[in-house]
Amino acid sequence: MVGELAIQNRKSILELLDAVWDPKTQENNIFSCRATIQSILDLWSYSSCEKCSKKVEICGNKTWCTTCQMEVTAVPRYRLEMEVQDSTGTTSFVAFDREVENLVLAAPATAMSKIEQGDHPAKEFETLYLHHQLEFQIKLTEFNMKQQVKTFTAQKMFQIHNSEVKGAEMMNSEPNSQEMKDTDRISVEEMETKGKPVSTSDAESTELKNSRTYKHILSTIKTEEKSPECEGNPPK
Repeated sequence: MVGELAIQNRKSILELLDAVWDPKTQENNIFSCRATIQSILDLWSYSSCEKCSKKVEICGNKTWCTTCQMEVTAVPRYRLEMEVQDSTGTTSFVAFDREVENLVLAAPATAMSKIEQGDHPAKEFETLYLHHQLEFQIKLTEFNMKQQVKTFTAQKMFQIHNSEVKGAEMMNSEPNSQEMKDTDRISVEEMETKGKPVSTSDAESTELKNSRTYKHILSTIKTEEKSPECEGNPPK
């Protein structure tokens, strides 16, 4: 279930966009936001540290984690950026592979018949939840509010049934420890429609985005480039 703190601190998209950073209430910057997924904006894969899950640097045949300051084993991961909307505005949420796949597993058996064998988990998520309203647990960070980055990380996602959040709790109840870093930022589209009613042109734009097939998105997954020398790598 969505955490009690998040339920007490429910916010609309407009309120998330207008949030002001207050370090005194940092521990309370966890909110729930009920929004509808309008389109899938981006899918980005990367290599992560098996210990801390942060992005690693690939240096030749070595994998170096600048967070752990050691050579580690790389684990492939991905994150999905989606455009979401409620009655107050539009923004984008980012979810990591664990949250995406857990919500796919939580889908009703009747809905799973829509899934095609061999689909990427992100494609399965789109098939099941595009144009559906979900409950998102969002943690606002200093990066979001001080640097005005209007893309928010969804720590958890939940299905909604009969206007209440019922199950679909993440199998791992611990929030994803990863938060958006400036160096991790992908091509985030700055949303300028904050609080603006959806116009005909907005609807047409959303329809155009939704027409993008996953075959195209999956064929253009962004991956980090390997470099022979990486800053922070230990001396040879």
